[in-house]
Amino acid sequence: MRTFLLLAALTWVLGCDAGRPEGNLPPLVPVKIKVVKAGKAVTSGNIRLVAEPPTTETSNYLVSGDLGSEGFFDATTVHALSMKTASGVPPGTYIANYSGTDEKQSMIMIPIKTPVQIVDGITEVVIDLSK
Repeated sequence: MRTFLLLAALTWVLGCDAGRPEGNLPPLVPVKIKVVKAGKAVTSGNIRLVAEPPTTETSNYLVSGDLGSEGFFDATTVHALSMKTASGVPPGTYIANYSGTDEKQSMIMIPIKTPVQIVDGITEVVIDLSK
């Protein structure tokens, strides 16, 4: 019985990663994204970028990042199936969503109305929560 349990546990531990789907990240562009509201840097919260229009390919990756002390975040892209992760954003058009807390420390989510355009060669993008 012990041998069976040991073999079952070993099979489970070694086989956990074996079924993970394959998937590669698309080419990524290094970009710094700054978030402002009423002209001032937003220094806490999270931004998530969703490809617009969504496609089968773009639905396989997630782009997000936490805001830092100066209002910037370094975007990270994660492949949803293979869980491969890298810094940067695939070029394209995105709808941004901000999540964080308001003055009363209540959770808020703000969809950004203006699409965010990421192209090769642009190093900084500003997202304004006021618009």
